[in-house]
Amino acid sequence: MKRRLRSVAAAGALLIAPAAADAAEIGRIRVHLVYEETGRLSDDVSGWPEMGPWNTYSGGGPAEENANDLLVLVEVIAGPEDRAGVPEGVDVVIDQPLEIRATDGEGRLISRRRFADSLLTGDDGRVWKALWLPQSTCAGRIRITASIARSTREAVVTLNCGE
Repeated sequence: MKRRLRSVAAAGALLIAPAAADAAEIGRIRVHLVYEETGRLSDDVSGWPEMGPWNTYSGGGPAEENANDLLVLVEVIAGPEDRAGVPEGVDVVIDQPLEIRATDGEGRLISRRRFADSLLTGDDGRVWKALWLPQSTCAGRIRITASIARSTREAVVTLNCGE
């Protein structure tokens, strides 16, 4: 009897484990300054140094123009579970909620966006979703956290103002 229970438990573990590996996952997180003079987006600023540039609102540091707002873009990649039964080269529907959060250096919520409905990818199984952070280029340290299923990814950007 003990041997049979162990076999059933092992079989159950095999059925549960692949689901986590097959679920959608967070890919890249990009953070862009929104330039006010031309309406362009900057290159990804999430790779800027920890101390970050100062006074990007007035074009300071490596900013090319005045910038008060940030646009966060999060890549979601469909997992094999999402692609099951979908022919190659066809859009994929991800039926898992996505949440993107931005918090300040104290952990206080700056902004949050939740996508509870299905996410429709392109035929490559990827989709990008956005979070707008208005008047945030003097916010100091900003932590971006994106989560879907069991996948979580973070990015940090630091933007300071002052003398």
